[in-house]
Amino acid sequence: MFKTKKKHQTYFTLIKVLLSVAVVYLIYHQLSTLGKDAWRQFKVEHIWITFFAGLLVFPNIYMVYLMWKATLRTASIEVEKTTKIQSFFAGILTGLVTPNMIGNFLGRMYYFRSQDRIAVTTLTLYTNLAQFVVTLLFGVISIFLFEELSLTVDFTVPQGVIFAVVAIILVLYFFAPWIVRSTGIGRLQEFSDFTQGRTSFKLEILGYAALRFLIFSSQFAFFLYAFGVDLNWKLLLGIWQVYLITMLFPSLFLGKVGIKESVSIFILGAMGVNEYAALFASLALWLINTISPALVGLVICRKRAI
Repeated sequence: MFKTKKKHQTYFTLIKVLLSVAVVYLIYHQLSTLGKDAWRQFKVEHIWITFFAGLLVFPNIYMVYLMWKATLRTASIEVEKTTKIQSFFAGILTGLVTPNMIGNFLGRMYYFRSQDRIAVTTLTLYTNLAQFVVTLLFGVISIFLFEELSLTVDFTVPQGVIFAVVAIILVLYFFAPWIVRSTGIGRLQEFSDFTQGRTSFKLEILGYAALRFLIFSSQFAFFLYAFGVDLNWKLLLGIWQVYLITMLFPSLFLGKVGIKESVSIFILGAMGVNEYAALFASLALWLINTISPALVGLVICRKRAI
């Protein structure tokens, strides 16, 4: 028994070291892409707005935590508050170092018994789907108001295509369990059991995802303002398009590193936003909303009891 615990502790320590190295590499990779010209352009014009935008990380993370609590409640899993918090931050950490940040369920399920892991995984993936749906919907609103997918291209997206895509996503979001169950595949049916019905859960996490989207898109706008960009409603709509394109852009690299920065320059630059302001605002948002919670996870996450 003692040897088993010692072996388990060794594996946990090794994984934590590897995750620490990955986080440090991501930070280095992002900062190293900024040349001397970029740093010479670095200028904060509204320092207090920067501080305020940074504080919005707390309601942002809290929305994700509320989705995690709803997941555990729906799965009828009772755990201590310490385990709930550690598993939450472990999910943020593994999400950071997995492609497209979809691996948050990996860190979470580590803290639970094997019989609970299917429920944790399935419902966590559903919260990820809720955020995807919300980003799509706000992106569509932006497209309608701008009447084009991007301000840098000349073609428009037919409204019928947009409605069809949104309708398909919503149908899949609410009715995917029935669709999966109809396949007759035993393992898939097991996954669908945890999400079939659950309409209140799906609506609840969709609401949290919508609030979170509004928080971090406003946060982005405030960072842009701090770097000298004038605030207006078109800027916010442009930000919604940035998140839409970033979400749809295929990425096999860790956490979409570098993609949002490039998309921000591409879309916001077409609106007249200074490319360095877009770059630094996007980078600041990444450091505050993604890296800082991951660093918290590295500090507070402990080996689960065997």
